[in-house]
Amino acid sequence: MVDQKVRFIAELLDLTSLLKKFPGSLAGGQQQRVSLARAFVRQPNLTLLDEPISHMDQRVRAEIRARIRHLHDEMKNTTVYVTHDQAEAVSLCDRMVILHQARLQQIGTVEEIWNRPANRFVAHFVGEPAMNFVPCGVETPRRLHLDCAPGGTKISFTGEVEPSQVGAGATLGFRPQEVKVARVNGGANTVPCTVRIAEFQGENTVLTMSVAGVQTPGFLPSGREGEADVKAVVPATDRFREGERVWLSIPVDSIHLFQGEVPILRRAAGQGA
Repeated sequence: MVDQKVRFIAELLDLTSLLKKFPGSLAGGQQQRVSLARAFVRQPNLTLLDEPISHMDQRVRAEIRARIRHLHDEMKNTTVYVTHDQAEAVSLCDRMVILHQARLQQIGTVEEIWNRPANRFVAHFVGEPAMNFVPCGVETPRRLHLDCAPGGTKISFTGEVEPSQVGAGATLGFRPQEVKVARVNGGANTVPCTVRIAEFQGENTVLTMSVAGVQTPGFLPSGREGEADVKAVVPATDRFREGERVWLSIPVDSIHLFQGEVPILRRAAGQGA
């Protein structure tokens, strides 16, 4: 019975070839996998895993991650998994807990946290590349004004803000994965940008672009007066050159709004992000 349990866990974690080796002869990543096996072989009701695959190389981590999820489903136990790797968290979790400086920020499914972050920290923390933030003004309960050259841009969104926020400054947030980049002006909700950096990443390219004319000293992530940097993820087949003038299109249902750390945009259930 014991031998069956050991071999079952060893096969799932790719440890069969190591069963007759001594601990001192194992590499760091192999030792981590053995520790995982020792935790799971007891078939506990609750498993606590603190960065259990951090010492493994990237390819092995992806494989072991899938096996941990399979083990969890087979054993039908509760697993608390601590990690700083978002890919691990997103691929493994049923529910995610985000902590910052020992304070609880948000609990929810990946979809809830992605679409309805509890505050600006969570919005920035979840997602790679991180959410873009650009200063703006609230023009009406359903429209923003972005002071970008030339002449500024009106940004509409689904949902609304409190009428008391009209005329106040705010921070526009949008994810690089949810925008489009084109060489022609797409009309509503488009922002003129200049490509600064194009990072090829296999299927996708990450563009870093400057938005000229944004005048909020001390806020600008680019560090250049009068310019804010934003990122966009585009298909690798879309070839953009550094220095090229482009138009960034922001979908109305992908917009987030903050004042300080607090989200101020209200949406009805099932309405956009």
